[in-house]
Amino acid sequence: MLQTDKKTRVLVLLVGMLPPCLTGLMILKYAIDFPFSDQWEIVPLLVKKAQGTLTFSNLFAQVNEYRQFFPNLIFVYLGRLTNWDVRYEMLASFLTACAISGNVYLLGRKTLKVVSTRRIVAFLLSNVMIFSSVQYENWLMGQQLIFFIPILCITTCLLVSYSNLSVRKKFVVCGLLSVVSSFSSANGLLCWIVAFPPLAESVIQDGLRKVKWPTACWVSGFAACAALYFYGFHRPPYLPSTSEPFAHPLSAVAYLLAWLGAPLTGNNRYLAPVAAVIGLVLTVLFISAWLFRLRHSGDRSLKRSLTCWLMIGTYSFMTASLVTLGRLGYGVNQSLSSRYTTFSLYLIVSLIHVGVIARGSSKGSRAKDTWRRAARPLVAATALTAHASHAREGLSSVHKCSGRVQAAGANGRARQVAGKAKRS
Repeated sequence: MLQTDKKTRVLVLLVGMLPPCLTGLMILKYAIDFPFSDQWEIVPLLVKKAQGTLTFSNLFAQVNEYRQFFPNLIFVYLGRLTNWDVRYEMLASFLTACAISGNVYLLGRKTLKVVSTRRIVAFLLSNVMIFSSVQYENWLMGQQLIFFIPILCITTCLLVSYSNLSVRKKFVVCGLLSVVSSFSSANGLLCWIVAFPPLAESVIQDGLRKVKWPTACWVSGFAACAALYFYGFHRPPYLPSTSEPFAHPLSAVAYLLAWLGAPLTGNNRYLAPVAAVIGLVLTVLFISAWLFRLRHSGDRSLKRSLTCWLMIGTYSFMTASLVTLGRLGYGVNQSLSSRYTTFSLYLIVSLIHVGVIARGSSKGSRAKDTWRRAARPLVAATALTAHASHAREGLSSVHKCSGRVQAAGANGRARQVAGKAKRS
């Protein structure tokens, strides 16, 4: 019997490795060494690095709405090493996703007090989402590394909060990771918010009731990063007004819900209503997850196991709110953009693990039954929809995106040849 269980776990774990392997093969097949879209913003940095005039202010300068200091460092030095072969930037994004997957697996080992087979199944379903082809833009444009860094920092902070390090070391390490997150993407400051509750719980868990000084230091660090981020900040004039959600609240709700449901529908604009319905279901489940935690607030172990996954889901929700505020003017269909799914899919990852924790809880049979009924369709939707429904569409989109980049590259080379011929 034990031998059979071990074989089952190994089989499920091997199956869990399929999504990253397939995504890696997809990148190898469709990646093109030609800068596209926002990647051209890196060129001035590479030129200044080659001329020896690159400064801190160049790396820290605002790009669109981003302060991507740390990704810029990676782009500049990776470009220097690889003669700016942008496929290495895609590789960096893929390896970052692998690190995120590893963090999710380790968090599952620390928080899921259930049969190991269930834990591995949760990891498998999480990997289906983390390496989904629905994120094709982020897989095939190297500068999109900036979208992967915040969740890597957040999941690493959560792991640190569950470690055996001293309270001081936990706060220092997580503070440094939050700084990296803050200056990598527009939503990077959220790391300070979602990483703090597990850290505070760890202080109490260690029997230290005095959390004033760690809280004061944490808030000071957050305030300093926010002040530095917004110093000299200007919103680009070509972006929609942030007043749109207040002028059109129903459209804002539709945008937010569709944004949350997009990982399970892809970026087909005709499926925007379906994405909004899925987003509504996920929202109800997420609210139920918080209520489940409140209902079992007396069970410290259960509450602590739930916290990290609820914070990951909160990261997706808060990012959804920020994107809705800044992008609603483009229309509801824009919420289905492939690049945003790297943020929204972690709500599903969090709900998968919350469902497993609730199902394995010995308390609250009614809550267990509710979550069992809710988790089964969620699991089915995740596995079937992600693989069968939009995998084919995602690969088709990958092919189209690769074709656009290839066409742009051919056009650029043709212009270069024509220019040389004209000069001669």
